[in-house]
Amino acid sequence: MLPPTSKQRAVERFVIAYMASNDGVAPSIREIAVGLNKAPSSVCSLLARMEARGRIHRRRGQPRSVQVLA
Repeated sequence: MLPPTSKQRAVERFVIAYMASNDGVAPSIREIAVGLNKAPSSVCSLLARMEARGRIHRRRGQPRSVQVLA
């Protein structure tokens, strides 16, 4: 597995922190975008790259399904 980029680490930290403070519920793409001050389309692209690299898992068609694997 490739090491994460700084943006990927920021997403991982955000998702972990969000889930810790929201009873294990994952953030939506829009919530990640607002939390990281990014456009939702940028977050979608970033999540797709992270999933391809094996950093996260998402269930297709299921909202709030981001799981950090590494």
